[in-house]
Amino acid sequence: MSDQKLLRRHSQHIAMASEWMAKLDRGLTVSEEVRFKVWLFEEDGSYEVFMAMAKAWDRMDYLAMLAKQKPAKTLKARSRWSHYAVAAVLICGFFGWQQVFLGPERGVLQSDQYAEAFETNKGERRDYQLPDGSRLSLNTNTRVDVRYSPELRNLYLEQGEIHLRVESDPSRPLTVFAGDRIFRAVGTEFNLEISEDQQIELVVTEGIVMIGVLAAAPDGNNYSQPRLLPDSGTFVSAGRELVVSTSSDLQTATEVPEAIDQEDIAVKLSWRDGNLIFRGESLEEAIAEVGRYTEVEFIFLDETAKRQTVSGLFRAGDVDGLLMTLRNNFNITHEQVAGDRVLLRAQATD
Repeated sequence: MSDQKLLRRHSQHIAMASEWMAKLDRGLTVSEEVRFKVWLFEEDGSYEVFMAMAKAWDRMDYLAMLAKQKPAKTLKARSRWSHYAVAAVLICGFFGWQQVFLGPERGVLQSDQYAEAFETNKGERRDYQLPDGSRLSLNTNTRVDVRYSPELRNLYLEQGEIHLRVESDPSRPLTVFAGDRIFRAVGTEFNLEISEDQQIELVVTEGIVMIGVLAAAPDGNNYSQPRLLPDSGTFVSAGRELVVSTSSDLQTATEVPEAIDQEDIAVKLSWRDGNLIFRGESLEEAIAEVGRYTEVEFIFLDETAKRQTVSGLFRAGDVDGLLMTLRNNFNITHEQVAGDRVLLRAQATD
């Protein structure tokens, strides 16, 4: 096998090993456990790559598991040349992988490097292309600082919600800081939101994002790229979401990624098209979401109105359209009073 093919095969093994680590963190199903063993013991090179990653992350639980699960049959014999070639690729390739996910320890922003602050007001949505070609979208009432250098790509999400389509650059991973959490990716697509109750929701639609706890917040112009500790890193792969607290004091072992289907992903990302989609939420929940996009204050006059369920697609910030739909389709009347206040009441039925 040529060196180029060997490198490509090894990169595939690393990607698969990362996905299996993410799945192991949340627990394997019976069928996944079977597929994992097949991949680990029957595909040439998989066992070595997974062992190398487990050792690099100091995951003693994985190492203990591998020690118990001996291959059912002897791995395919390699020639002396092939053996040393694979070993060399593992060393070089895995060093590159560590640089991607662990990153350099520190990077200081210089005056001639790229620095920009982006923000939106309530009801606004904006899209930007960053210097590396990555696409950044801001939802309503969002602020994010972007700091680039030749070595680093750092974003600091202060509030709100962003969607990132990251341009691949393995030598310079993109990192988002939110609260005391750090989200790192190379070439991937994901959505990140800080809610009003200070929970952070990550939805990954492409690739893998790694999460760790930030030891110390960046100070002044000194923008650190902290190393992720082995026991604080979590992999979240495409088609999964993770909700964490902004306080590491509240971090628990229950913080594991969960699967999310394409329909739910479409709902969560509908804001990118300026829409809000509701699928049977209570009117109270729906109004709370609508409130993110307008200065109008909604006041419920009775509990019946709150409990009404709402389904449908609405334009974000279109208060008049929402009120008309509530009146015509859900028997919810409204009254506009002084200032931007709207009173909501369930209409009596005969």
